[in-house]
Amino acid sequence: MPVELWEGVFLLSLPDFGGLQISHDEINAPSLDLSHVCSFWRAVTISTPTSWTSLDINLESCSSTMPDIVSLYFHRSGDSPLQLKLSALDEDGDGVLELEYKSKGWDILGMLLEASSRWSHLRLDLTWDILDSDDVQELIGKKAYQCEVLQSFDVDFGGQTLGGDDGSPHFFQLLETTPHLHSVYLGTFREMFLIPFSQLREITVSSFESIREVLECLYMCSNLQKADITVWCFGDDVGIRELCLPNLHSLRVNLFRSYL
Repeated sequence: MPVELWEGVFLLSLPDFGGLQISHDEINAPSLDLSHVCSFWRAVTISTPTSWTSLDINLESCSSTMPDIVSLYFHRSGDSPLQLKLSALDEDGDGVLELEYKSKGWDILGMLLEASSRWSHLRLDLTWDILDSDDVQELIGKKAYQCEVLQSFDVDFGGQTLGGDDGSPHFFQLLETTPHLHSVYLGTFREMFLIPFSQLREITVSSFESIREVLECLYMCSNLQKADITVWCFGDDVGIRELCLPNLHSLRVNLFRSYL
């Protein structure tokens, strides 16, 4: 059978999200497992960079080998775009509010930042406290990281409720130069978020606190084609302004509570 067919079979055998899954106390590395079957399979997997590009990493993992395996996946993925999912969950699967100082999680986050020019899809299940921490600010302040190929960005802040005065977390500074970012999922919306809303084509927000917030978001997304929004409160007094979204072809609104 041609090598190209073997490559296709191996790619189809991988989980939905990826070549690498690191939980709190376990590492599942299917591409690495395939490369250990025999010399031929090893040659095929190593020559297929896309089988090493998806990483699902719990930054709270207690595995001592996590940095080495992440580094190996980065190396074998070559220059291919990366799909990343990052979380910080304890042994019970609950989100943690912060990472321990100088933990392996911070080392991994630093490694990921060095590869930010290859991020194509980024999903964060991290709390606001982590994303806005001084440690994150220190990491991203070390150099001018660029996310030139980032296409989609998802964040739900680990289910953490945000205060009304929260601005934009330090991590979002990475999104200011993302020319190809067109799709965003937000657990909640704030007008101050450093996200290039005007270039988005798709947006999903799972928790708007008022209809006023909905309109603020839509005014900012002038090139929007598709929106899926959830509103928790629909009774505030909103001034009438003209809203023009000429490219919008799909708008889904989920209403949970109404005081009309």
